[in-house]
Amino acid sequence: MKKFSKFFVLSLCAVFAFNACQKENTPKTEQPTNSKKYITISCTIDSTPDSKVSLTKEGSVGKTEWEVGDKIFVHGKYAGTKDEKVYSCVATVKSLSADKKTASFDIPDIDDRYNNTLFPGDRTNYAADLFVAYPADAVDAPASGYVKWYGYTPFKNTNTLLMAGCNDLEDATGGCKIKFYNLSGAISFKVSGDFDAYAFSGNNGETVGYSKYVARIDKYTLASSDKGAYRTVFDYTGSEGPGASSGAKTSITIESWTGADGTTNNFIYLPNGANFTTGFTFTFYKDGVAQKIAKVTNGANVARGKYLDLGDITSHLKNPPAAPVNHTDLSDGLVFGTATDLSATATANCYIVSAAGQYKFKMVKGNSSTSVGSVKGASIVWETYNNTDPVTAKSVIAAVDYYINDDDEYVVFKTPGTLKAGNALLAVKDAMDNILWSWHIWIPASTIIDITDATFSSTAIMDRNLGALEKATTTSAGLATHGFFYEWGRKDPFPGSATVNAAIAFETVDGPKSILYSEQNPTKHIKVEEKDTAGNWNTDDISTLWDNSGKTQYDPCPPGYRVPIFNEAKKLWVKNGDDWTFDWTNVYFKYNSSDPIFPLPGYISGSTIPSYPGERALIWSASYHSAPRGYCKLIRKDKGGYYYHNYFKMEAGSVRCVVE
Repeated sequence: MKKFSKFFVLSLCAVFAFNACQKENTPKTEQPTNSKKYITISCTIDSTPDSKVSLTKEGSVGKTEWEVGDKIFVHGKYAGTKDEKVYSCVATVKSLSADKKTASFDIPDIDDRYNNTLFPGDRTNYAADLFVAYPADAVDAPASGYVKWYGYTPFKNTNTLLMAGCNDLEDATGGCKIKFYNLSGAISFKVSGDFDAYAFSGNNGETVGYSKYVARIDKYTLASSDKGAYRTVFDYTGSEGPGASSGAKTSITIESWTGADGTTNNFIYLPNGANFTTGFTFTFYKDGVAQKIAKVTNGANVARGKYLDLGDITSHLKNPPAAPVNHTDLSDGLVFGTATDLSATATANCYIVSAAGQYKFKMVKGNSSTSVGSVKGASIVWETYNNTDPVTAKSVIAAVDYYINDDDEYVVFKTPGTLKAGNALLAVKDAMDNILWSWHIWIPASTIIDITDATFSSTAIMDRNLGALEKATTTSAGLATHGFFYEWGRKDPFPGSATVNAAIAFETVDGPKSILYSEQNPTKHIKVEEKDTAGNWNTDDISTLWDNSGKTQYDPCPPGYRVPIFNEAKKLWVKNGDDWTFDWTNVYFKYNSSDPIFPLPGYISGSTIPSYPGERALIWSASYHSAPRGYCKLIRKDKGGYYYHNYFKMEAGSVRCVVE
């Protein structure tokens, strides 16, 4: 087992001998088959451990000394040609200095091409050509042969101390330098109890690990002024292909664990660190059953190269929340038995109400049979009339509660005696007041009609946008027809320009965030940079949150409807000459006279207020385009109409549901 002293920011240097950097030009035909050459690199830890790090504040994290048996992973870099072979190797400590701050490793000569060793690529815009990583067994490497390594190292095990580095330009003496960078942040703790496993997660669903984590440390020579300068560390969490992090995890589970003796210092390693905005939670288990929890509710930013030492957390352990118990005594005159079951035919994330009365629906996650968890409360999150009029509390939904007995788990609600057209969001919460799931209640002002002969769609389609109170016409396409806005893959709507009476304020937050965060924060629009490496609001793989295969758990449409897929309405998504009509005065567009009309409500981008209402529209399909983009129809007045058929998933656009 590796030993870790007090941790601190690590800087490792390695120097190649002059001869190791010289070029070998012997022709292949003259190269002996058994003359594999080696060079020696020296990796030095040049910092001094701080023995006085406080247990109540952030310290630093890093490896403080080399040990016999330590292994590093070494590889060259792909040059971009199809016949380029970039090999890799694992090197073990050859010798240690007296203070163990310096270790020597032998690796095959990086220019010994004839023995298929570490032939580095030659990409002229990067100076580095040799890359190292620690620990070697955490690297996601093939058992043999070569891969297109480029200038990054993928790690398959992220709950460990990760380090990586690359060689410098040649110095004045002809040598080369290597410097290791620390990639992880960490949390340390001690605990006593009869436990054999534990789980760790952020309270807002922060990413705490990956199935594969990719980071690159390189040097660039794009201009003479910055030749040889270090880039910052790049974390490939949003791009595609072999150089992309994947399988983001919002929890870490440690099994077969023996560290609950009160003396062992346990570590949770966080690749790229993590900012826990509302803290984090430990759950401790015995034989698969949760025994105790410890929840930190204060925010904590654990940056790369830093650690947060919690000390002994035994005194903070509490019993876990109890399993759901019967809750049949409903408030505000709600009656379970006589309430109309909106989920009788199918469950969904949205339900349509067209008459005053009492209603109920199954307490499951959208279009699924999955329980929402241990419910301890229900609430009205927001209400709106879909216009700018001030909203009176409980004027759209008069009351809400939850009902649990041995056989049923339902949300129960009622409208006022006189039905008020509008929309609302209802939610159930856990004992910590976290939202477990939420549902959209849609009360249109007129009957929704399915258009069965739309010439641009092979599937019957609604006459209005999801959430709209009225259908748009050639003379009326205002707020009542706009409907709501959805980030691609999310189930919860944003009312946009309409006035909202909200228990939780609508706001834009910087992302990306996790799926769990989106569930717990239905009023938070998640903003990211608009580019093809970062256009996705989510840290997880969300390619199937909406999907071509049918209605999903996160589909925002009511029972009997779903988000349309690309292939069934190609004329909607793809430009077909000038056969769409755009009316910028009456702010609508349409295909022909028999088709439903689309308003121009804008879309939500940098804030929760729509951008360019009356001039733009973004209509989502359920079809995945790429990690940052989904298929859509994007209309822009400044472009004369149709603009593009895929766009960034962080944009909140309209949804026009089709019949299942």
